[in-house]
Amino acid sequence: NIIVGIVNSSPSGEEIRNKLKEMGITHVLYNASEVKRVDLSYSSFNWADEEARKRFLRFFSEGYLRLIFFHRGVSIYEVL
Repeated sequence: NIIVGIVNSSPSGEEIRNKLKEMGITHVLYNASEVKRVDLSYSSFNWADEEARKRFLRFFSEGYLRLIFFHRGVSIYEVL
C-alpha cells in the first residue's frame, strides 16, 4: 500500500504531501467502505504505530488536500 508506506516514513502532513507530489500524484480517491473492507479482509493498512494511523487521518483535515468530489462515502481530493 503506497499511502501506508509514505505515512509510515513521514513525520508530518507536509512531508506526506511533498512525497505524493514528487511521485506525480495529484489526486487521492478515498472510498470509506472499501477502506474498511480491505483492512478487515487483507490487513493492507499496516501502520507503523498508532501515531502513523492518526497522522493519516489528520492529513485529510490539515489543509494539504482539497475535497473536489463526494458521493456515498467516496471522496476525491486534490493534492495542494
